Amino acid sequence: MVMVIITTVMRAISKMRIRNKIANLINKIYEYIFCYDFFKNPNVKSYGRYVLKNSLNITIKGKVHINDYVYINGLGGVVLGDNVIISAGAKIISTGLLVNKYGFLNEHDNKKIKIGNNVQIGAGAIVLSGVRICSNTIIGAASVVSKDINEPGVYVGAPVRKIRGFIHEE
Repeated sequence: MVMVIITTVMRAISKMRIRNKIANLINKIYEYIFCYDFFKNPNVKSYGRYVLKNSLNITIKGKVHINDYVYINGLGGVVLGDNVIISAGAKIISTGLLVNKYGFLNEHDNKKIKIGNNVQIGAGAIVLSGVRICSNTIIGAASVVSKDINEPGVYVGAPVRKIRGFIHEE
């Protein structure tokens, strides 16, 4: 029903400038309506402004702390485990462009990102599509996670590499 109203309004407007302004306004309203449950989730603690795209595909399985200027694109799906901390400026992007031997295909490749429990993502870090991060992992600041992380530890760099493991007390 919302889409029918949006389509009708867009067809009725003939001038391009007005159409763009209204389209932007409708997109903001649409994002607000579908992000409302995310913002009201008692497990999400935010410490500033952050951007969610395609928030219907973002799943939260426990407590999540989101700092200032975090960007999460859930187009391919994002699953956040319990006790996940996302530091300022970090980006979680579940979509990318397909590439063949001749260059870009101009098609998007949407793959789910899974982040385990007790994970900290450092300031400015980037997590790319299709990645799985196991539990008990720290991603350093400005790191780029482009492949799966299967062992707990501290990871830094672009692309990330393990610099330290954890000693488990029993």
